[in-house]
Amino acid sequence: MKALANRRLYFIDSRTTGASVALKAARHERLPAFYRAVFLDDTETVSYTLGQLRKFRHTVEQEGVALAIGHPTTQPSPPWRNSCPSLNAPTSNWSPRLKS
Repeated sequence: MKALANRRLYFIDSRTTGASVALKAARHERLPAFYRAVFLDDTETVSYTLGQLRKFRHTVEQEGVALAIGHPTTQPSPPWRNSCPSLNAPTSNWSPRLKS
């Protein structure tokens, strides 16, 4: 965490386990940090992903901000993207994973 802080980077905790202590460690180092609220596609079906998007939207509406994590797809436009036009609204921010 110190190395990230020294480079003025931030940390995102994907929270793959409920026992994660990474967010707490990042904040202890005063490193800007956030956590994943929803995995979009840990089950690879369109219907599941659409349900996760609904969960994500609900979280944003309740909390004001949320982070969802999904995996890259080989498809030029994932099938669920057209099913959720509000995700393409100017207030949505799709950020690809940064390569190290």
